[in-house]
Amino acid sequence: MPERTPPAPRRAPGRVHLALMPLAALTLAVLAVGVLLKATGWTRLVLGFTLVVPLWIGAVWVGLWMRDPRRMWAVLGLLHGVAALALWGLA
Repeated sequence: MPERTPPAPRRAPGRVHLALMPLAALTLAVLAVGVLLKATGWTRLVLGFTLVVPLWIGAVWVGLWMRDPRRMWAVLGLLHGVAALALWGLA
């Protein structure tokens, strides 16, 4: 009887959380910049640009790092929702 090969090792369960931690820090930093822009009287367009562009960059980074485009689009959609809520609340 031939020997069975062991299954391929799975990724560590905490790896996804480690990938999202820098992205969460980036999101909070961008929101802080957005609050400062709002306090100084900048327009909604500048605030939106400041929020959305780093979110795109962060989501693409997560997608490339995790090599899973489905997760990249899920993260991107989630973060765009956060940006939209922030714009609605701050503008």
